[in-house]
Amino acid sequence: MTGSPPADMSTGPEHPLEKEVRLLRARLDRVERQIQALADANATLARGVQGDPLEPPGVDRAVQAARLARELLLAAGLVGRAARPEDERPGPRVPGDGGTG
Repeated sequence: MTGSPPADMSTGPEHPLEKEVRLLRARLDRVERQIQALADANATLARGVQGDPLEPPGVDRAVQAARLARELLLAAGLVGRAARPEDERPGPRVPGDGGTG
């Protein structure tokens, strides 16, 4: 029986443009996840600065929201040491950025 092979079967070496498209899709997926994490952190901060008149005094929503937002960004690898590989970090290290010095 003749005809073209099924779409899931490789017919030879990958074309350079196919590899580039695959790499770009992977980068796009990563950026989309990062944007979602930033949106979640932003929404958390926004909720933190909105005061609730029924909330008991002494509860600092902004501080709690800031901590939660930072935890969300840490979990997504957007802040701290896990944010970017060493070779992608611009400029000198800043104390407190999650690095060692």
